[in-house]
Amino acid sequence: MFPSMGPPCVPEKIWNACEPAMTVLPNLLATGILAVLFALAIMIWSAAFIRRKNGGAVLIMMSLFLCCVAADSFRP
Repeated sequence: MFPSMGPPCVPEKIWNACEPAMTVLPNLLATGILAVLFALAIMIWSAAFIRRKNGGAVLIMMSLFLCCVAADSFRP
């Protein structure tokens, strides 16, 4: 877990501007690159291949994997 805002974030002073974020990958550059690549793959899949036999299921699985790879903010 890491703060989703920049360095001026002090949780004791500004409680609502310092929400935590988490990611599966420890490197934020790799997280960003993978998130963009999977988002592009989801866009291409939904535009070109959704009408295949298991198109919807593949799109759901790709979206779930994108949620695991991307840095997600959450409130504890």
